Amino acid sequence: MMKRFLILVASLVLVMSVCMTSALAYETMYVKTGNGKTLNVRSEPATGDNVLLRFPYGHQVTVNYHLGNGWTCIMLAGAYDVGYVQTKFLVSKDPGKYVPSSADAELAKPATSMESYTLEQLNEVLKTARSVTPYTVTLYPTRSSGWVYLRWVPSRNSNYVTTYAGGQQVQVIAELKNWYQVQDADGKVGFVYTSYVQ
Repeated sequence: MMKRFLILVASLVLVMSVCMTSALAYETMYVKTGNGKTLNVRSEPATGDNVLLRFPYGHQVTVNYHLGNGWTCIMLAGAYDVGYVQTKFLVSKDPGKYVPSSADAELAKPATSMESYTLEQLNEVLKTARSVTPYTVTLYPTRSSGWVYLRWVPSRNSNYVTTYAGGQQVQVIAELKNWYQVQDADGKVGFVYTSYVQ
């Protein structure tokens, strides 16, 4: 009888220690995107995978574990148990409210004109467009911490539709001189400079 009691106590201690260790493994972190936009939570640790949810800037998340390949598994509530986000967009302290720099604010304005492009210049660029069978490419900024801009028109001076971190995949739907017209997984269409495509 005493032997069974000791085995039961030992089992309970073991279960409790495993539970406590698991609880300690969880970590609270916060979403901090470079442009103040939402962070995609994906079903698998890959930029081309399904987007389950989008968390706003500053959102608190519970980290399950870091994969070590640039991705982190986070705990979710409701229909999904876990999801995956890019580790570089998580920080250990609450970043507070996003305050765009003056440059970001200028770029974020909707495009209402062709900026420095005249209609003739824009036509010259657009004349070089040729249709292609859509194919997937990976985007890479010039700096590892930078962004690739999806532009409204094929001009580096134009405003942008959205930004992508390095490693994002998009589909090329047309090729122009120095530009690709692309579409992303969310259906956004615009132009990226060829130097940022691999």
